[in-house]
Parts: sequence; C-alpha cells; structure tokens
Amino acid sequence: MNLSLHCAVPFRRDPGAAGASLPLPGEDLAGIVFVFRLLRDGTYCAAAASDAFCALYRVERHVLRHDAQPVFDAVHPDDLDGFVASLLASARSMRPWQHEYRLRFPDGVEHLISGNALPSLTEQGNVVWNGFLVDVTARRRSAARAELWARHSQLLMEMTTDGIHILDEAGFLVEANDAFAQMLGGAARQMLGMHVSEWNLEWDTPTLRQCFAGLVATPGTAATIDARYRRLDGRRIAVRIYATSTVVEGRAYVYCSSSDVTEEQRMHRELSIAAIAFQGPESMFIADAGRQLVRVNRAFIAATGYQESELAGMDPLAGRIDAAGQACPWLELARSGAWSGELNMRRKNGEVYPVLLDLSAVVDEHGNVDNYVGRETDLSARKAAEREIARLAYYDEPTGFPNRRMLLERLAQSAMDGGRVGALFHIDLDDFKALNDRLGHAAGDRLLHQAGERLLSVAGAGGTVARLKGDEYGVFIDGLGAAGATPSAEALAAGARMLAALNGPYCLDAQALRSTASIGVALACPGTLAGEQLMEQAKLAMCSAKAQGRNTVRIFAPTMQSPYCAQLALEADMARGMQHGEFVLHFQPQHEGGQVVGAELLVRWKHPVKGLLMPGAFIEQAEQGNMIVALGSWVLECACAQLAAWHAHPATAGLSLSVNVSARQFRQADFLAGVADVLRRTGADPARLTIELTESLLIDDVDDTIAKMKALKSMGIGCALDDFGVCYSSLTYLKNLPFAEMKIDQTVIQDLRDPKSAAIVRAIIVLGETLGLKVVAEGVETEDQRAFLSTHGCTRQQGYLHGRPVPLQEFASSLPRHG
Repeated sequence: MNLSLHCAVPFRRDPGAAGASLPLPGEDLAGIVFVFRLLRDGTYCAAAASDAFCALYRVERHVLRHDAQPVFDAVHPDDLDGFVASLLASARSMRPWQHEYRLRFPDGVEHLISGNALPSLTEQGNVVWNGFLVDVTARRRSAARAELWARHSQLLMEMTTDGIHILDEAGFLVEANDAFAQMLGGAARQMLGMHVSEWNLEWDTPTLRQCFAGLVATPGTAATIDARYRRLDGRRIAVRIYATSTVVEGRAYVYCSSSDVTEEQRMHRELSIAAIAFQGPESMFIADAGRQLVRVNRAFIAATGYQESELAGMDPLAGRIDAAGQACPWLELARSGAWSGELNMRRKNGEVYPVLLDLSAVVDEHGNVDNYVGRETDLSARKAAEREIARLAYYDEPTGFPNRRMLLERLAQSAMDGGRVGALFHIDLDDFKALNDRLGHAAGDRLLHQAGERLLSVAGAGGTVARLKGDEYGVFIDGLGAAGATPSAEALAAGARMLAALNGPYCLDAQALRSTASIGVALACPGTLAGEQLMEQAKLAMCSAKAQGRNTVRIFAPTMQSPYCAQLALEADMARGMQHGEFVLHFQPQHEGGQVVGAELLVRWKHPVKGLLMPGAFIEQAEQGNMIVALGSWVLECACAQLAAWHAHPATAGLSLSVNVSARQFRQADFLAGVADVLRRTGADPARLTIELTESLLIDDVDDTIAKMKALKSMGIGCALDDFGVCYSSLTYLKNLPFAEMKIDQTVIQDLRDPKSAAIVRAIIVLGETLGLKVVAEGVETEDQRAFLSTHGCTRQQGYLHGRPVPLQEFASSLPRHG
C-alpha cells in the first residue's frame, strides 16, 4: 500500500531500510509489539514484530521486512479506511496513535484490536511507530453479555410478583425487588443491610440454619423451604422460598424467591377438614340424632337428584325401598352402632338405583347419639355389569339364543321333574364354514340366526334351542310319547321337521341360498344319563349322520361309542410320548405397560408321525382320561423350575408364569401336596406363579374348590379364572372364590368394533375392578384392540399382537439381558 503524506518530509529512503540480509528483530519481544516505518516514498515496512504480532496477523516475520501489506489485508474492509486515516493523522501531527479496528480472515474469524503507538521522525524523514496491540475481542463480548444479562435480571426483578432478594454468606440483605419489600411492608432501599433473622421467624431453627449453611458451602445447589415471615407491621405470613446459591468474586451469595402462601395454606386446611367426611366419589351425609339430614356432599346431591335445601331435615333413608326379609337399618344401628348392606334407593325423579350403605353412629362421652354418618356407594355400574355378565353367561352373543350352559340347566331341570321322556337334538349345519368364508362373517351370523329361528318354530314354546358353538345347535324337546307314539318315533319326526325347515332357502344379501344339516338325537329317559353324557350321545349320533352322507337324522345307538376305543389308543400314545420327551412347552408373552411381565405356558406335542400337534388335537381327549393329570404335573414342574432359573438373574427375576390346571388334576386328593412339593424342590417363588382354572371347577363341589383355592393362596400362589365370558360365569362364585385374576377370553374381544361386544368387554373390566381382580385380556391381535382395552383399564394383555407362543430359547432372546 502507498500512503502519500503530502507534507514537508524529505523524500529520502532510510539507509537502514536497505539490506535484505539483515534479520527482522522481534523474536525476543513479549506481547503483541511492533515497530513500523512509514517511508518517504509512501511505502511502509516493519522494523520489528513480536511472535504474538505475527501469530495474530497470521504472517511470517520475514515477509513484513520488505512489505507490510499483509497487515492491511487483514483489516476488516469496513474498518480499513478509518485504520489508514488514523495512521496518516498520527504521521502528520506526530501525536500518539490510538485506534480500535477489526481484523477478519478468510475463515471468518474476527478479532477486535486496540492499537497504541508513539510516532517519531527519523533524520531521513521516515515516520517510525513503536507500539503494542491488545486483542479485546473476548473482553468486549464478555462485557456485552454481562450488560445484557444485567438488564435481563433487572427486568425480571421488576416484573415478577415473587419476592426476590439476595443474601450474603452471613445472611445480610444485599439486594431486593419491590415485590419483596411490599411483602414485608417496607421499601427496598431502606431494607438493604437487614439481617434475615429480622423477618424470617424460622431462622433460629436448626433445619433452616443447616439448609442455609449447605447452600453457602455448596454453590449451585437449590432448596425449597416453607417458613413464616414477620412483616414490619408485626403481621405474620406463610411463605414458600425457592433458594439457590452462587459465588461472585470469591464470595457466596444466596438468591431467594419468596411466595406468599398464607391464603393457600388456609384454604388447604379447610379443604382437608372437609375432605375427612366428604372426599371421594361416594355419597356422604350427616344426620342429627333425630335422623334428619344436616349436611350432605355434592355426590349425594347428584345421586338423589334433590337440591341441598330440599334435603335439609329429610330422613336420609326416606327413599329406601324395603326388600322382603330385610331388617330396617335404623333398628340394627340402634343395637350395634353400625350397619352395612345393600339397599335400593329412589331418586327424586322416581328412578331406583342400588347402593352399598355404611351407616355409623357418633356418640358423646355418655354414649348418647350426636350424629349419624353415612356413606353410599352407587352400585349401578356394578349391577349393570353383573346383569351383562349374567346375560353373557346364558346367551350366545351373535345370535341371541341360549348357550350351552343354559341348555345343560334345562336338561338338569327336566331330569329333576322326572316321569317324562325328552329328546336332545345335536344339529350341525353342513358346509357352513365354506359358506361363511365365501359370504363373510356378517352373512354367516345372519344365516345362523335364521337357522335358530327355524329350529325354534319346530321345537315350540316348550322346547329349548341353544347355540352350542360355531355352526352347531342343540334342541331339547320334553314330554315325548304322551300322544301314543313311541318317543323314538316322535323324535325322528321332530328331526325330520327340523331338516325340512333348515333345507328351505335363506335370503342373504338378495341371494337365495340353501343349506342342509346333520342331526343326531339322544333320548333322555327318567333317571338315566346326566346332561353332559346326553350331549355326548347326541353329538356321536350327529357324527354318525354326517358319516352317512349328511342331511339326515340318526338316533344314538351304543354301537356309535366305538370312538371311545380311539380314546384309549390316544391315551396310550400320549403315555409313550411323555416317556420319550415328545411334549414341549411354548411361552406366550404377557405385556403390561409396553413391557414383558410374564408368560402363559402352552403345551405342544412333537409327534414322531403327525408332526407338531396343537393342544386342540389331544387336550380334550386327555381330559377325558387320566393322562391330563400326568401332563399337568409335568407342566407345573417345568414352570416352577423355570421361575427358579429366572429368579437367579435380576433382569428376569420379576417375570411370572401362568399354567392351566384341568378340573381332573385339580380334583386329585394329592393335588395340594404335589404343588407344595414342587415349590419346595425347585425353590420357585410362589408369588410369581398363577394357576388358571376353568369355569367347570365352579360348578362341581364348590366347597372343595374354595378350600383348595384358599390353600393355594396361603402358599402365595394366585388363581386366575380362565376363558371368562364364553361359558357360564356365576357371579356368586366370583364373589366368594378367592380369585386374584380373571382372563377375558379371546372370542369376547374379537370384534370390539361392534358396540355390543365393546359394551360386554367394558362390563367385564368394570366387574373385575369392582371385585378387586386383576383383568387380563387374551387373544389381542390388533392395535385397536390393545388401545381399547388399555383405555378402559385392562393393561395386562397377551395375544399375537404382543407375541405368539414360542419355545423358551426364542422367548428368552426377547427379554432384557442380565449382567
């Protein structure tokens, strides 16, 4: 760069400026130090430059000896003119050079430089500056940030409604906002220098002193403190203090934010007092000694429909509907001082609703009644759930016809009547599966319903038509042979009418379709067979009708029992399979909250000839013989051994296992002893074992069932009611039996898009929650099913969505690894 001074300076080059062989001084200079020469011809060079100077400008020292252009190149373009002008001004006036400017390099890095130098004029007319530079980039940025934060802090101090104040390490006030001053009734400036003990009544307590000392000793920590302040006018207020600490210039300071919670605490105390008698969703009331209402809660008002003014002075049980044989609660209360029971109450609008009433008398020191306190729990939801479950227990959901359980009860009732001959028909619709697959399930359900209606028209008012399963119906007609014909002839005639009715065209989606049926008949003579045996005979006869070409009626004959020989062969094959280790266990995971919490054990048979057999191929037959006991004992042994193995590792110690126990195994005299022995030998945690029981156990020998379930509970084992919702479910048994869990059968939740199906599932969940049972959903296959169940409180689930039944090694690979 050429700098023209345009002043009376001799145009002679400094002799010392020549001589390229001389090194440029500066290697021994400390700091950003330089010596610049402005020659008479307007050029300049560096007479000396420190290492720090060269590093700052990113230039080699020897380059500057002949040409200092890199120094100017590094100056920010916006600052270059001012930089040059400042040098010229200093050269003309010979005054000290002082200037701030920026450096900018190609990589975007910038520095803010403060330059200082003293000029001198040599005999040759050159201007020489001896000076130094200071890189003030970080300092200026820090100062700007500090100024910004100071403005922010001051603004926050002024805007917040909390009392902000700062204490030094000795507890003296060094800063406070107006809100803090107003909280104490003073002025902020006048309060500076006060000690915290002058307003904080808790200062002398060990807790607060230790907390303050901890904040001072450990900067950066925080604490929340409830305390009381004494205002300058003497009034006391409750405050909540949020405090933290920091160090400024070597001294510790405690920053505090105080909120006045006096009103909040007063309201909390009042609410706490009221909540003692009036919290929760239950209806609550207080009556005086004359049984007149003096106070009720909102739930009671909402439940009865009366306004509070209407309830004043009313008998709280004025809406009670007396039940036959039920003692008056007031009379019982007078005798014992307390009463609890179920009542039917009437709302103001006349609606009747069930409640569970707990009624207590409050007496004075002399034993005289002061008040009566009552709590009513509305049982409407529970009763509705019970009715829905009862309906589900006796009726088939898709068709609305009675189910297998109701048919069995009808058979039992007929046997009790005695003296009459009946006929049980087992009807199977031929090729229904193919038709259902072709037309869809909705059309299939309509065909099933139409078929049931036709059977009902044949059975008459005294007959019972029940859907057994799938495409199978059961029909029972009582009082055969009364008209003179033989019972067999009448049964065959009724069967023929059923065939004719079922063979007629069905109108489905504007299509006329035909379907045939195979019908088996078993005669029920007085004092002969039980219901299940009779149904087995009718089924054998139906199978015989199918074997004879279908679309026919067959009456049971003893020769049809030859399939029992196949039963004996199966039992022998199973015994061989157990000896050779052909039975294996698969684990179907159970999920809760997105985590695997356990599994249900499901048995498989690796048959050497037939391949891998599912339970449906052998369990039902095994339950008819004794092999189910041996198989069940083996499953229980494996389950306990696996639980013990899992317990050894923290990652799997919390997993649980569920095993199915058949009715025959459960009824064994040594069942409980066997369970206790397995637990002892394996060391399994009984709390991680759940035994699943089918509903058939609830029917036979209830006393034995209760005794064994209680014994299992005392061992620490939980019992689950399996397949709930597809069979008979006595609510009395659910109430009395010590179940810990109920499992919703997969068939109940298959179509939750149907409002009725969804309502049934919700009813089951409500019932389980009301009875204090854990509810588990089986057969969860879709995300919609999972979401519906979780939304309504059933979070423990199993099914293909969460995982298929798999061997132990594959199941274990999906579990968390232990260290």
